Amino acid sequence: YQYTNEDGTNRDTVCGPAACATLLTYCGLARPDISTLRSIERSHPPNLLGGDYGSTPRRIRETLQAYRARHLCVVNDTDSLKRSIRTLCPVICVIQNTGGLFGIGDGAHWFVVYAYNDAGVFVTNYGVRQLAWSDFDTKWRSWVSLGAWAIGFQGITNMGRALPNSISRG
Repeated sequence: YQYTNEDGTNRDTVCGPAACATLLTYCGLARPDISTLRSIERSHPPNLLGGDYGSTPRRIRETLQAYRARHLCVVNDTDSLKRSIRTLCPVICVIQNTGGLFGIGDGAHWFVVYAYNDAGVFVTNYGVRQLAWSDFDTKWRSWVSLGAWAIGFQGITNMGRALPNSISRG
């Protein structure tokens, strides 16, 4: 299940809350319906420069913690990203929309990386479902992402999943 910018009340800045709602739903900590995103938009709206530029890494972490994600793990390199995904823990990542120094004016975007193969990563809430490794690396290791790393992280996951009631009851 994924939430996208189109689901948000402010489509220009909702990528952070949408990524959080997607990961929380996957982890069994939130319901797979629009009320989850609406709740996050109300309780933890984008906060970068008054919310006009999206969400900070701190806001992403606060949101996950507020919704009971208790096993958060920072993911700042490709090996950690692959390891997390191999253990069925998707990763919220921040990328610069256009890589390189001159792409900094194109803004940033939060999405969830949920799978990978030799060709690249599979992502939610982006124009394409798969980004080639070279494209992903350029955008993930950009000025915006490195700035996010300096104040928090480039990626984060929850290493724990809640079991649905039907499974946990046996």
